Amino acid sequence: MSIYPKLERIAMQSSSEGTDDFAFSPQTAADGSSHRLQHIREVKQQLENEREKRAGLYKKYRRAANTVDGDDTTVLFLCSFIARRLALKAKKT
Repeated sequence: MSIYPKLERIAMQSSSEGTDDFAFSPQTAADGSSHRLQHIREVKQQLENEREKRAGLYKKYRRAANTVDGDDTTVLFLCSFIARRLALKAKKT
């Protein structure tokens, strides 16, 4: 499957050789250009949708990473606090 439409060729008689030369009509060339421009618009829209989707995923990922980072800091702080208390308690006895 091609992204380009089939262009109809029209035969033009070559006066010098007497053979058929094939060329594209201006109308079919314009149709091909409009088709390509339409495809470019579609690809551009797909890329914009992908960018929005990835921005949303990044936001969710950042939120989760910040939550885990905060939990990790809290656990580290509590562990160091408990270890210090236990060390002081062991030192007293």
